[in-house]
Amino acid sequence: MMQNRHRPGGKKQSGFILVMTIWVLAAFAMAVGYFAQWTTQAVELASEEKRRVRGQIDMFSTRQTLLYLLASQKMATGGLVVPVGDGKPG
Repeated sequence: MMQNRHRPGGKKQSGFILVMTIWVLAAFAMAVGYFAQWTTQAVELASEEKRRVRGQIDMFSTRQTLLYLLASQKMATGGLVVPVGDGKPG
């Protein structure tokens, strides 16, 4: 015959492991949700920073190109004379 097992104190442990497992799984699910939210926010911030830096690089590049053209090309009455085409010989 099957016997009910009791703790030495005399109280039953039936269901304790199940309840603890559910609590641990719930805590784990909450931690995973928090981590997912944190990583999403970190990726969005990194993307914004990347766009900002790319914009600064583009502005600097445009400025340097204009300074080069002003220094190397002829000036006419109408302004800067810029060569037509892609600038490659041939």
